[in-house]
Formats: sequence, structure tokens, C-alpha cells
Amino acid sequence: MPHYLFVDEEESERQSFSKLLTTDDLTIEPMAPKPNLSFLSNRLAEPRVDGVLLDFMLRAGDISIPYKGSTLAASIKEERSDVPIVVLSGVLAQHEASYRRTEQLYDWTLDKAKVAEDAVSARRQLVTLAEGYKAIVERFRDVDDKDKVTVVVQLLDLNHDLDGVAYWLAGESQGDPSRLARLIIHTLLALPGPLLESRRAAVALGVDPKALDRVAPAMETAKYSGVFSDLYDDPRYWTPRLGDCSIPEDAAPAQCEVCGEKASVICEVCHRCYDGFHSLGVARLGAPAKFGGGRVCGYCLESPLPDHLQVPVESKDLIATVIVEAKSAGRSHRVREG
Repeated sequence: MPHYLFVDEEESERQSFSKLLTTDDLTIEPMAPKPNLSFLSNRLAEPRVDGVLLDFMLRAGDISIPYKGSTLAASIKEERSDVPIVVLSGVLAQHEASYRRTEQLYDWTLDKAKVAEDAVSARRQLVTLAEGYKAIVERFRDVDDKDKVTVVVQLLDLNHDLDGVAYWLAGESQGDPSRLARLIIHTLLALPGPLLESRRAAVALGVDPKALDRVAPAMETAKYSGVFSDLYDDPRYWTPRLGDCSIPEDAAPAQCEVCGEKASVICEVCHRCYDGFHSLGVARLGAPAKFGGGRVCGYCLESPLPDHLQVPVESKDLIATVIVEAKSAGRSHRVREG
């Protein structure tokens, strides 16, 4: 049963959320922050500690605390890089810029308001994080370089490496279990590439995402079942295995929003279905090559793209054409979303 420490400067918050999240499968121990940054050292030295929950600001209600949650997170990582660190906060929206500068210190984030509404999902995620970290540390630490790919294949619950994913993870993690955990959580599971969330997987199979309930049983053979598989609410599917799925012939087809023909992609901005002709390839900035691509529809190309997306230089001459083709359907993006 995973055991987390929960550090928050507000006693009422510590007690209420610790009680809310503690069950027969998970225990949360409330702890008040101390002026000395090393106040957790003795507890972190105990093997029974499987993770740490932190309030993001910490010092907001207590001026005697001279550090923020990010400073404490960095200190914890130095002492225990083998356990997950999770932000449990109600102010991330107000301090997003500050959080983004330090988010690499955290493995997961939980919003207090959402946890209060759905503690079941939060408990599942905390248990999944602790169990995933434990599996990685036990099987990946001190493994010879020649065996690392094999161990990663096992952690991903595969019979062999798919699309070179295990080889890439083994190399990028540099033997660090914490780094491997973050790569799986924030890259492999979070970004479209070798794994796809259910809507993208359905469209890749030519099926209308609204028909997911109808085809989900047929997609089980491609479903991801490795470490952290229960972390996200939406399951992930191996792209290389989708071709082996036997989709019912009467499943509703995915249709392009512009022309009504068979759709093959989902727009990275509006998340609607399109074919290749009415969308344009874009780069996902900062993402590894396996996760760096996507497509944006002609409607969304009319407006500035999100900061993490960029049209490649060699494709910029095609922007106007894709926009014109999309608008030829006589519908504006504003009307469609309304």
C-alpha cells in the first residue's frame, strides 16, 4: 500500500485532503513545513515513503517558511529520486508561469478543487505513480547497459521493442530511474506518436471517435498495459499494433469536417477530424523526433498557432491553399464551434 507525505502550510488543508485521499489502498500522512529545508530528511530516509505531495506555494500562509514548493521539490529529488513528487495545489492557474519554469521537478499535478470533486481518480493516479516508480527502480537501477532495452521492453509490457521506443527510452534515461519515469509519463504517454489516446487511435483506424464504445473491444490488442497505464483517464494504444485490430465493418467512419470524405488525422488545435488535404503538417517544438509531428486544419491555420506548434518553413507556402480549401466549404471556424 503506497504511503505519501503531504506537505502544506495550511493545517485544515493538510488534514482534509489527507483524510479524503486515504483508503485501504493508499495512505496520506500530513506534514507541516518547517523553516529548515531539510526537515523531511529523516522521513525520506524511510523505505516506507513511496511519494510526496506538495502544495505549490507553501509559504503563502506562513511567512516563516523561506522557500516555495519548487525549492523543496528540488531538495527531495536530491535525496530521493526514486519516488514521485506530486503537486496538490489550488493556485496553479494564478501562478502558471512560475510553475512552468519548475515543472520538470514534478511528476504529476493535482488540482485541489478537482480532487475534492473526484477523489477516486486522484487516488488511482497516486497509486499508479507509486507502483510505477517502484517497478522501474527495482528493475532498471544498476542494470548493465546491454540489458537496459530488454528491461524497458518488460516495463512497457511488450514482447519486443515496438518502433524503437524501448531503445530510445533506455538511451535517453541514461540509467536514471527517475528520468525514465518522467519520459514515460510526460513524453511516451502524453504526446501522440508511438502511443495514441483513444480518439486519435479511432481516427487512425478510420473510425468516428463517437463510435469508440462500439470499437473499443476490438482495440484491446493494441491497448497499452505497461507502467503508469492507469495514470491518464483516457487509455493509450500502440500505433504499430492498430493495424492488427479487427474493426467491425458497420462502425461509423471518421469523416473530414470539410469534405465529408474519410478522415485520417485529428487537428492539434480544435481536435476535430480531417483528411490530409484539408490539414497541414506542423512541428511540435521541443518534442523528440518520434513525437514531434502533427497536423492543423485549414480553419485553425487562420489564427496564430499555440506556442508549442510551428509550421515548417518548407510548408509555409501551402498555408494559404489549405485555408482556402477549408473555407470553400462555406463554414467558419467560429460557426463550427458554436
